[in-house]
Amino acid sequence: MSDYLDCRIDQLIADAVKEISSKGFFGKIVTLALYFDHEVAVLSVCADTLENSQAKQKQSRIWSHRHLSAAINVGDLEKATLFNHNVGRSVSLGDFTLRGLPAYELEPDDEHVEMLPSFFVSLAQSLQRNTEFCLSVCDPKQPIVLACSTAS
Repeated sequence: MSDYLDCRIDQLIADAVKEISSKGFFGKIVTLALYFDHEVAVLSVCADTLENSQAKQKQSRIWSHRHLSAAINVGDLEKATLFNHNVGRSVSLGDFTLRGLPAYELEPDDEHVEMLPSFFVSLAQSLQRNTEFCLSVCDPKQPIVLACSTAS
């Protein structure tokens, strides 16, 4: 990817960290993600707290268990595999405490936004370059998840 895009992603992370702190969430973040909204070609940051993640996970486990049990009760093991338990952390960006932190509009060449795989590699590399900075607003007592949306 271009140096410009790498620089822009790094700046987006820096702006998000500042906004997280200014909103009173310093030291409370356990998940931080770069999110590419392919429908409007916007790159933004989402962040979540442990309390919100645990609440969403509890709701998800209850929902999954209900559907898993129903599938098992009728003997549909193929359907049952669709309702596995989760990883213990909410990764549904739409449910995060903070969404759409500093956003950067990309300028797609056409109406159907399809980014090259190198774009998503740049997202992951930027998180890697900025890990220490991202961790500066995170809860030091909790395992931290840094993530980014993918091409799929």
